[in-house]
Amino acid sequence: MRIPAQACAQMLDAHPDAHWLIDEMGVLTHANRAALRLMGSPAGDILGVHIDHLVADGPEHCAAVLRQGRRSTVPTPARLRLRTSGGDELPCRCEIALLSPAAEGVPSQLWCRLLPQRLGNSQFEVLNHQIAALRLEVGRRQAAESEMRQQREWLQAVLLGIAEGVVATDLDGCVLLMNPAAADLTGWTLAQSLRRPINALVRLTDESDLDTAEDPVGCILRGSGSGRDQRRLRLVARDGTEHLVQASASALLDEGGQLCGAVLVLRSIDEEVRAELKRRALEHQLRQAQKMEAIGTLAGGVAHDFNNVIGSVIANAALARMELPTDHTAQQPLLQIHRAGDRARALVRQILAFSRQDPQRRERHWLQPLVEEAVGLLRGTLPARVRLEVQCVVKPVHALVDAMQFQQVVMNLCTNAWHALSAGGGDVTVALDLEPACASQGPMARLRVTDDGCGMDEATRERIFEPFFTTKPTGEGTGLGLSVVHGIVAEHQGSLQAESSPGQGSTFTVRLPALVDDMQTTPDLVPPPSELALEESSSGGNERHVAYVDDDESMRNVIERLLRRKGYRVSSYESAELALAALELPATSWDVVVTDFNMPRTSGLDLARELRRLRPMLPVVITSGYVTDELQQGSEALGHTRLLNKEDCFECIGSLLAEVLGA
Repeated sequence: MRIPAQACAQMLDAHPDAHWLIDEMGVLTHANRAALRLMGSPAGDILGVHIDHLVADGPEHCAAVLRQGRRSTVPTPARLRLRTSGGDELPCRCEIALLSPAAEGVPSQLWCRLLPQRLGNSQFEVLNHQIAALRLEVGRRQAAESEMRQQREWLQAVLLGIAEGVVATDLDGCVLLMNPAAADLTGWTLAQSLRRPINALVRLTDESDLDTAEDPVGCILRGSGSGRDQRRLRLVARDGTEHLVQASASALLDEGGQLCGAVLVLRSIDEEVRAELKRRALEHQLRQAQKMEAIGTLAGGVAHDFNNVIGSVIANAALARMELPTDHTAQQPLLQIHRAGDRARALVRQILAFSRQDPQRRERHWLQPLVEEAVGLLRGTLPARVRLEVQCVVKPVHALVDAMQFQQVVMNLCTNAWHALSAGGGDVTVALDLEPACASQGPMARLRVTDDGCGMDEATRERIFEPFFTTKPTGEGTGLGLSVVHGIVAEHQGSLQAESSPGQGSTFTVRLPALVDDMQTTPDLVPPPSELALEESSSGGNERHVAYVDDDESMRNVIERLLRRKGYRVSSYESAELALAALELPATSWDVVVTDFNMPRTSGLDLARELRRLRPMLPVVITSGYVTDELQQGSEALGHTRLLNKEDCFECIGSLLAEVLGA
């Protein structure tokens, strides 16, 4: 801080010792009262005069004393022979220092204290005076050294405590200082780094590639950059470890404002980058989840309408086959229509299962047919160069599974194996067997999918079950296939294991708890729905009265024909309002009501609630092309209400009505 000249002069005037204020050119600008008395001259005679004319030491000695004063703000000793007004020379010991540096056009100012060396009659007097002066000088030096030591200790404590790495260099770019944080980042200790070029120790490359970045310290020392250079770079440590850092280089200036070195601050941003990547991944996951939710909602709506069409196709084809002789030429085409309807029905169920909208229905299943059916659906999508083989044990393997989700596991694992094959094709093997019980677990159904593709390294294996993780190029994979498999297996209380090595292919093993009570029983093969339909009896309704409510005319027609063939009396209505109006007529007497769920204005569940109020004991069957959890909960809360998938009406409605009316 610059001290005002007037204030400084007033303070010096009150001091008993002689003091001068000198500008940077050596011109005397102020002498206090003690200095005027010592020189024996009035202020007007000496102020504005160069000190060359006030001392007898000569210009060179005066110039050396002035240079000595400009170098430091700490007083340093010198000697001058002062000229008095009487023409005598008075030897003086002086102290000179920089009082205020030059700034904003104002020249620097020096301070000088003059202590005359008077010779007494006694040599002891002279010696005592010298000893006193020496003691004073030593005290000042000790105080200055103590202050410098405290500042050094404070600086060291600060550097040890901060998390950023700090490296200081001289004008040649050689390391003078390195704190522990910088040593941890670079892998070089302070002892190994001292006096070595910073470029050999701190290797900085561009963040996006491995090209060497422009040296921030070099820019500062060359003066090609501003006083501060801050960039985001990649630091390559001594052992090859890479860190993303915020590198900031600044100029070091001495007391005179001259460049004397540079300081580089390195702040590791690895955690920040990981957090940012995680945030982006979560945002992407959220967008994907919202997309899947939208797909699921769309799939649910499409499934209802599509299942109406499928149910109508299946039922009409089956009814036409019933009404034709078994040897009629149209029997085979109708059978193909029926089978195509079955495949369409399975496809809709797979879409609902994938979109997570289909409620999980875990039932006892024989796993071999499920595996073979899933592989059969997949074969049509595989390239000809991919060979898909199924190896199932003869002995039946049973487990409690959701059939659609189990088949999704098979298809996802096979698809993943296919994508791991090279462009030249390869082999994919699907094996199903029974793993015997051991001390830690019971018998397990074991499904293995093996490929001879590219395989995976350990780092990839650790992440393959993460949602949205994929090794495929951008746009060619969602990263959901294996995470969906992992979720389904976990929901079935099973385990999923991956074995793979680079270039050696991969094997995924799924283990599910096997059902012990079904081990020795071979399940009866269930004939196809088309064959069941032809074998059903046309009796059994016993003239029971069925009210059928559906806004779809084709479904009303086909269900009415089907139920009449089974011996029921049928009244059909195109809306819930018409059905309720008919119920108010005295002659109306229904034994059971079958209603579609998704209808305009009043849904099938709303109709069931109203019927429960009017006829508490009247059984109700609600059909829907899309049975949701909410629909299931609503029907269970009403009581005397059953649910039926719309696409299963032809095969199941007869047996369901017999069960409901029998109860």
